[in-house]
Amino acid sequence: MKVTKVASYGVGASLICILLMAWLVGCDVVTHTYPTLADAKKAGLFERGWLPDLLPLSAANIRTSNDLDINTSEGRFDLSPADMALFKTRLQPGFPEKSRFANWSKSMEGVSRRSDWVAQYRDGETIWVFNCTARMSSCEYLMWVEQKPAQ
Repeated sequence: MKVTKVASYGVGASLICILLMAWLVGCDVVTHTYPTLADAKKAGLFERGWLPDLLPLSAANIRTSNDLDINTSEGRFDLSPADMALFKTRLQPGFPEKSRFANWSKSMEGVSRRSDWVAQYRDGETIWVFNCTARMSSCEYLMWVEQKPAQ
C-alpha cells in the first residue's frame, strides 16, 4: 500500500516537472500586438530591432512574435493602400537566396505565389523578408540574424 502511494506521488511530481519544463520552453517566444505605429514606437519595438524603423505612418495592427533563443521574429501589420507602394520603395525586391531555415527556396516560392510582392531589408547581419498583399493592405514578415560561419 505504501509503495503504491509513493509511486503515485512520483508520477505526479514527474508530470508536474514535465509540464513546468514545457511551459518554460514556451516562454522564449514573446508575442506583442500594437494597435498603431505610435504604440509600437512608444514600446521600443524598433529600438530592440524586431522590426526595422521604416514602416509608414499608417502601419497598424502590428503583431510580433519574437523567439529570444534563436533570435528570430515573425509577424504582420496592415498599411493603407497608398502607403503600401511607399513601403515597397524602401525595400529590395525578392527574397534572399538562402537563410537559416530548412527548405527556404521552396517555402519562398509558395509565399511568392500567395503574395502580391516579396521584398527584403538588411541592416548589418539582420534580414527581414516581407510578403505583402495589396488587396488586403497587409504584410507578413520573417526576421533572422545571419549566423557567421564557424572558423
